[in-house]
Amino acid sequence: MKTAVEWLEEQLYSAKELDLAGVIQQAKQMEKKQIEKAYLIGCIQTMNYSETTPTQYYNETFKLE
Repeated sequence: MKTAVEWLEEQLYSAKELDLAGVIQQAKQMEKKQIEKAYLIGCIQTMNYSETTPTQYYNETFKLE
């Protein structure tokens, strides 16, 4: 599995024509999903079941609104 940054790097170096805004948005979505998955795995592995969903965790931690 590639990280969002590895995927983005591959896209930037391999594309002849590039929708930069689209590629960056896609990389951000990949990163969000990876963070949510890591949060969920951490909760399961530590038996620390939280009422906070992975999406809530991401939004509370990383969204600057």
